[in-house]
Amino acid sequence: DEFALGLERLRIRCRAYIYLRSDGPAPAHIAGDNGNVQKFWYNPQLWPDGLTQETCRDNGHHAQFGLGSALHAAEIAWHQGVDVYGENRERFTAAMELLSSQLATGSMGGVDAGNATKDLYDTFEVGYNHYHNRLGIDLPNTRRLIELRVRPSSERASWNLVFETLTHADLPAK
Repeated sequence: DEFALGLERLRIRCRAYIYLRSDGPAPAHIAGDNGNVQKFWYNPQLWPDGLTQETCRDNGHHAQFGLGSALHAAEIAWHQGVDVYGENRERFTAAMELLSSQLATGSMGGVDAGNATKDLYDTFEVGYNHYHNRLGIDLPNTRRLIELRVRPSSERASWNLVFETLTHADLPAK
């Protein structure tokens, strides 16, 4: 069925989109990379845990939308009784922490010669809700970015990421 096909595609793409050093010296190849992962990933100088296929290309839009879309798919699966979050715990949390650090500090941390973008989207609440609020995992970079920049700047909410704070933030009662 379509749900099973979507899950299979997500499982393949997560390993090819978010890198972990435990994957080996380079990310998994996918159709379309022409056998040149280095070029396809826009020539990162370092390969840290959580680097995404889009980090060096455009961590302002594509990296955030890619991560946000994967987390939204994991949330949908979670409500259908499939734990995609568990399968990708290390991968998703590493990507959230690396991207959050880059966006909060404005530094790519040596990954590439450029600087992190100042563009910010509501990419982080769904994953933070699951890993921190449901499971108690400390994600200090993600928490800091959400509290200091994501929640105060609701005008940056965009497209499919528009209601994350409303639907997934564990905010104190006023």
